[in-house]
Amino acid sequence: MAQGVPPLTDTPLSIFKYDDHRNVVAGLVGYTFWNWLYVDYLWVAAAIRKTGLGRALMEAAEEEAEKRGCIGVYLWTHPFSASTFCSQLGYQKFVVIDDLPIGHKCIGFMKRLVS
Repeated sequence: MAQGVPPLTDTPLSIFKYDDHRNVVAGLVGYTFWNWLYVDYLWVAAAIRKTGLGRALMEAAEEEAEKRGCIGVYLWTHPFSASTFCSQLGYQKFVVIDDLPIGHKCIGFMKRLVS
C-alpha cells in the first residue's frame, strides 16, 4: 500500500437483457474497485428505449454494487446521450469538460449509495 492506499482490485460487473432469440438488446458493463462502481457502458436498443429497461439495469447495478460494499457509482456521459437520464436517477454532476468532443461537453455523474 502506497501512502495508505489499498491495492487496486477491480471486479467486472456485466448485466445483459436478451430478447426471445437470445440477442442482446440492452446491457450495462462496468467494474467495482476501491468501494465504487464505475459504469463504463449502458445501452438499450432503440426499439425498446423509454420502457424502463435502462433504469432497471442501473438499479440492478447499484444493488450489486452495494452487495460488493460500494459506497457510490460514477460514470461519464454527454448531453446528447444520457445526462437527463442520469439526473432522473438521482445522479449529480461532479465535473463538466468542455470540448470533449469539440463543441460538446463530457459530464461526470456520481451517486452516493451509502450516506
